[in-house]
Amino acid sequence: MPESHYRLNGAEENLLEGLAQEFGLVREADGPFERTFFDSFDWRLYRNGWILSEDWGEGQEKRSLLQTTEGVWVAEGEGVPGSFAWDFSPGPLREALQPVLEMRALLPVIRLASRRTIYRVLDEREKTVLRLEILHPGVLDGDDAVQALQPRLILHPLKGFDKQARQVATFLERSCGLAPMPSDLFEEALAALGRAPADYSSKVDVVLEPGMPTAAALRQVLSDLLTTLLANQQGVEDNLDSEFLHDFRVAVRRTRSALSQVKNVFPARQIDFFRKEFAWLGNLTSLARDLDVYLLHFPDFQARLPAEVREDLVPFRLFLEKHQKIEYRKLVQQLKSPRFRKLISRWSDFLDAPGDLEETPNGALPIAEVAARRIRRVYRRVLREGAAISAQSPPEDLHELRKTCKKLRYLMEFFQSLYPPERIGRLIKALKGLQDNLGAYQDLHVQVETLRRFSREMAEEGDAPAETLLALGRLVEGLDRRQIEVREEFAERFSRFAREKNQLLFRELFKPQAREQV
Repeated sequence: MPESHYRLNGAEENLLEGLAQEFGLVREADGPFERTFFDSFDWRLYRNGWILSEDWGEGQEKRSLLQTTEGVWVAEGEGVPGSFAWDFSPGPLREALQPVLEMRALLPVIRLASRRTIYRVLDEREKTVLRLEILHPGVLDGDDAVQALQPRLILHPLKGFDKQARQVATFLERSCGLAPMPSDLFEEALAALGRAPADYSSKVDVVLEPGMPTAAALRQVLSDLLTTLLANQQGVEDNLDSEFLHDFRVAVRRTRSALSQVKNVFPARQIDFFRKEFAWLGNLTSLARDLDVYLLHFPDFQARLPAEVREDLVPFRLFLEKHQKIEYRKLVQQLKSPRFRKLISRWSDFLDAPGDLEETPNGALPIAEVAARRIRRVYRRVLREGAAISAQSPPEDLHELRKTCKKLRYLMEFFQSLYPPERIGRLIKALKGLQDNLGAYQDLHVQVETLRRFSREMAEEGDAPAETLLALGRLVEGLDRRQIEVREEFAERFSRFAREKNQLLFRELFKPQAREQV
C-alpha cells in the first residue's frame, strides 16, 4: 500500500487527540527536515518514472531514496549523491541508476526546508504498525528564501500491516474529515517556483500550422533551437557533464542546417552574418566534443583489449583528460567573449522581428508546401547517393550520404508537427536505422585516424610509455576489423530504408500541395 497524503487546515492538537484515543500513538521524532530532489538536466529519472531524494532530519543520517513517481520504493543507499551514478557505493541504488543516467550528472532540482513530527501508531500489543507524519513543508527558491507549501499529514504504511493502515485512513477521512490530496510534494514544490517536471528536452518542440507563412514557422523552429542552446550554456561553462556540450553543439548544427536547407525564406543580406557566425561557433566546440567522446568511449576501448594489457591504456586517458581541460578553457573563454554575446543578441533580435514576408520567394508561402518540397528533394538525394554506393566506394562517399541523411532527419524533425505522428515517426525510425550504420562506420574511420594522431602527440609530449603505444596499436587493429564488419552491413541497412513500403509512405506524406499541382 503506497503512502497517503491528507490536507491539514489547522486544529492539529484536536486531530492528534482523536487519533490517540482511537489508536496507540507515540511521538518518535520532531524537528527540522530537509529534502533535496535530484535528477539529470534532461530529467532521465523522472522520464523513467523515478524520483531520487536525499533526506536529512533530526536523529537521521543522510540517505538517498529512489522511488517511483507514485511513491513506491525502488532502492535506497547511504551518503550524498555524487555527480554521477558511478560515484555511489556499489549496491542496489547504483545498479538502478547506472543504466538510466549513463553519462549524465545528477543535479539538485529542488530543495525543501520543512518541519515535521513523526508518530508511531501501535496495535493492541504495542507493535508499530504504521508511521504518521505531520509535515509543514517549504521550498527554497534561488535566494534560499522559504516559500510555504500546503501542510499535510502523511501515512507511511509498513509491510504486512495494510489492514491497520486502511483503518487509520478510514478514521482520518470519516471521523476527522480530512481530505486526501495528491502525494506529489515534488511537483507541488516545482509548481510553487513556476516550473514543471521534464521542462527541458533537446528535441525540437514546436507546433506548426500547415498554412502559416514559412518565415514565421522557421522563426519558431530557430527560436526553439536558441532556447536549447542557451539552456545548455552554463552546463558547458561549468563542464558538469559531456551532454551539455553535446546538446549545445547539436542546437548550433541544427540552426546552421535550418538556415541552409530551407532556402529563400529570409533575405540573404540578413542571414549571411548568422551563417558565418554559427559556423564559427560550431567549429569552437569540435575539439572539446571530440575529447569528450573519446573519454566516454574509454571503458569500451579498454574492454576491447585483453585483460592483462587494459591498464596500459591508463596514460592515454590521462592524456585525454589533460587536453579536454585545455579545450574547455578555450571554449569557455569564447563563450564569454564579446563576439559570442553579439551573435546571441543580434540573433535574438532577428528572431523576434516580424520580417518582410514578401521580400523572398518562400517567406510568405505556406510552410506545408515548402517543407514537403524540401523534404522530397533531400529524400530523393539520399536514395540516389545510397544506390550509387558499392563495395568499392571510398569512405568519403558514405560520409557524404551520412551528411545528407542528417539534413533529411533535421528537416523531418523541424516540421514533424505538420504530419501524423505515427506515420512520420515510422519514417524517422527507418532513417535512424540507416544513420546508425553510417554513423558507426564514420566514427570508426575517424577513431582509427585520430588514435594514430593521439599516439604521435603523446610521444611528442613525452607522455607515452611503450606499453601504452603498443596497447593503442592493438586497439587500432581491432577498430579496423570492426570498421570492415560495419561496412559490410551497409547494403542491408540501405535496402531496408529504401524499400518500396517506405518510399510509398514518403510519397504520400510529402506529396506536392494542391497549389503546386496547378
